[in-house]
Amino acid sequence: MGRKLSCLFLTTILIFSLSLPAYAVPGDTSSSMETVTIQSSAAQNAYAQTYQSKADVEYSGPLDPQTGLPAANASSENASYVTLREGSFGYDKDRRCYVNEVAATSFTSNIPNGAILSSGKHTVSFSIPSGLSASLYRDGDLLAGADLSGISEVGAYILEVAVSNSYNTVSFSFQILDEMTNAVTEFSLPAGFTFESVMLEGELLTPDYKNYTQIIEDGAYEISWSNQEIGQRYTTSFTLDTVSPVLELPEVVDGEANTPVTLTDLEPDAFIVLKETKTGETKNITSSQTEITDAGTYHLTVYDTAGNTSEYDFTIHVYLDFSAFAAIGLSLAGVLSLALYSRYIKKHPRVG
Repeated sequence: MGRKLSCLFLTTILIFSLSLPAYAVPGDTSSSMETVTIQSSAAQNAYAQTYQSKADVEYSGPLDPQTGLPAANASSENASYVTLREGSFGYDKDRRCYVNEVAATSFTSNIPNGAILSSGKHTVSFSIPSGLSASLYRDGDLLAGADLSGISEVGAYILEVAVSNSYNTVSFSFQILDEMTNAVTEFSLPAGFTFESVMLEGELLTPDYKNYTQIIEDGAYEISWSNQEIGQRYTTSFTLDTVSPVLELPEVVDGEANTPVTLTDLEPDAFIVLKETKTGETKNITSSQTEITDAGTYHLTVYDTAGNTSEYDFTIHVYLDFSAFAAIGLSLAGVLSLALYSRYIKKHPRVG
């Protein structure tokens, strides 16, 4: 009787084990794994939609534990996308563009968020899909109706991108530097990028960190930065000039002048805005050796192409130059001649 019960128990266990479905062990990538049948409904639907095949297929290999898809195929789908900042943006190798996330959607750009670029070398572009709105600012001013497919002017930019009818907004910033500038005190790289080299006047410098360095000395810089994983490399060139322009005013002493004032030694790249203080009248001066002859109180502002300025204030008092003396002399001569002529007429009256 005991033997019959044991046989019956073993037979029941065998039948029950044979009725269980086949499962792959998550994370098991062993090449000796037996052929499995994808049986979960989620896996069936995902596989059928992705590969346009029957839901029940035979596949020899491991399954992706998150999607239930064949692991080899699941990983190849994401192989072209490289995350540069988690939950923010990455790079799509197939489309050769940066993908910037906004809530559950995204927009693309041809440069990374936070890039500092050279003028004349790059044209920045964005592709904003429907459902998103974008506002572009340059140096703090809104550029209404800006063309987002061709941005190349010098300035500091912020692109505000928002999901329509929601509060989900992201900011995308970048800067386009002029060849001469005084606006760079530090150089920070976008997420995922590192310095290749930092050159000042042809000499190699050591950056403070792999993705950040201070810009202290004036001179010509060439900074190369890249991300090897996505195969993108940039070189930013600029000349830092923080020295204010100098203007010589030899006739001005302690802000006063009794003769015309000559503007000398004006730097080649500089220009002047001359303002007559009392009238508020202004004019631009771009050549040296310009002479200011009219009496009055003046304010001079000198600019250079790097954005540096110098200011000068002076007063030209009423003065007499050679032409004034000549005019006075002629006037006096005329008066004297008239007086002499009148006297002569009185002494020699006409008879007749």
